[in-house]
Amino acid sequence: MNGPMPGDKWLKKLMNEKEGQLFDRKDARIMPRELAEHVVGMANADGGTITITGMDRYPDKINRFLQVAKDYTKPIVKFDYRLAEDTLILKIYPSERVHATTKDDVYLRVGDQTRKLTFDERLQLHGDKGEISFEATLVDASLKDLDKKALTRYKEHIDFPGTMEDLLLGRDLAVSKDNEIVLNYAAILLFAKHPTRWLPRAEVRFL
Repeated sequence: MNGPMPGDKWLKKLMNEKEGQLFDRKDARIMPRELAEHVVGMANADGGTITITGMDRYPDKINRFLQVAKDYTKPIVKFDYRLAEDTLILKIYPSERVHATTKDDVYLRVGDQTRKLTFDERLQLHGDKGEISFEATLVDASLKDLDKKALTRYKEHIDFPGTMEDLLLGRDLAVSKDNEIVLNYAAILLFAKHPTRWLPRAEVRFL
């Protein structure tokens, strides 16, 4: 949402702000996909402000930057913006949800850095925000994506009498939705043929 034009004193103070937890400074040469990483990082932390200077040299990128959340974040990050002279100012709101880029990478603002989280750190962030456990999150995958041999071995090992579908539903590895079996991340981690298709840096450790 476009707000009123800030005054000169306010803008000057902002331009002299030191980068930190709540403030980051970028140049208009940044690519929208890279900007999305910083937008996600702030939304997952305490929110904050990102200034993008040099917009007079790249006026065609203004709309691309304003579409960053819609094009490159999931769920879509909420932010407001102002355009002051040659500077685009993004006000990122902190979120109660965990946001990722469309490449399924999760970032977190820590001090003056935007850090990409490891798989374990990502799980911790979900827990910190009180969301449903990450493993229970539904994914765009079907039964054909599972390793049926591995699933059969597991079924035989626990002496499960029902069907594969019953096993997945009974072990909270899937839900039934519109008469279809929808898998979650736990099913992907345990039985997918190629789990890194959904979780590029995932691994399962048996303790």
